[in-house]
Amino acid sequence: MMAGKAAALREVMEGRIPKSVRVEGAPFNLKRSEQLVWLFNNVPYFEQRTTHTRRGTSSGFSIRIVKGLYYRPSSFTSQSIEHTEMVHADTGALGVTNEMPFFSMIHGAGVMGLADGPTEVHKVTVARQVLRDYRGTEGMWPTEWIPGKIEAA
Repeated sequence: MMAGKAAALREVMEGRIPKSVRVEGAPFNLKRSEQLVWLFNNVPYFEQRTTHTRRGTSSGFSIRIVKGLYYRPSSFTSQSIEHTEMVHADTGALGVTNEMPFFSMIHGAGVMGLADGPTEVHKVTVARQVLRDYRGTEGMWPTEWIPGKIEAA
C-alpha cells in the first residue's frame, strides 16, 4: 500500500496524473476535466462547534413586604461565554483530485524553490565567499567598535 502511495506521489511530482488509482462507484461528483489522483478511506471528519452560555451574578438586598413576598431592588450582570471545540462528525472517504490546490502545490513545488529566493545552503555559501578574504583584528574588539575608536582618537 505504501509503495502505491509513493509511486502515485512520484508521478504527481513529475506532472503526470497517476494511472494506478482505479475507483469504481466512488461517491464523488467530478467535473469533466477532473480526475481522482488518490483515495483515502476511513478519514475522520471534524467540525468546529461553538456553544454560547451566559453566566451572571446578581447583587442587592431584599425587603420583606409580607410573608412570602419580597421586594428586591437589585442589579444583574452577566457575561457571554463562547466555547469552541472540534467535534468528530463522521468518518468517510477523502479523494484528492487534479483540480485541488494540494495537487497544484505539489506539482509546482520544484519551481517554487527557484522562485522563493535563496535557501539556507545558498546563504551559507555566499557568506563563506564574502568572509573568505576577511582577516581578524589583533585585539579583542573589532576595528569598528565605537569605544575603541574614541580611545584611539
